[in-house]
Amino acid sequence: MSGTSTHAIIQEAPTTTISQSNKARTIEAKRNNLQLITISGKSATSVEGVVAKYVQYLATNPGTCLEDFAFTLNQCRAHFAYRTTLLASSVAELKTALEAHKYNVKHVT
Repeated sequence: MSGTSTHAIIQEAPTTTISQSNKARTIEAKRNNLQLITISGKSATSVEGVVAKYVQYLATNPGTCLEDFAFTLNQCRAHFAYRTTLLASSVAELKTALEAHKYNVKHVT
């Protein structure tokens, strides 16, 4: 019989420091609870259709968790060539922005 011996040297991770300006930005972002919302489609018209569906969904589900909604849109949906992004700190704010068409659809190549 033969075998292999393995040895590991474990050391404490180095200490990192966060600058005051980074700390302030992190605290401000948490206070505002800003979430990045990304919406995409295969054409500008399809983005408009998706926006309309999201407005309807948010109207019928006002208790939607904004963080979960943003995560699903950003991580679990396909990203196509026509896109728009928004920042929102509440579901009501997002719904209002989408209804008012406060976004621009861009073609990304």
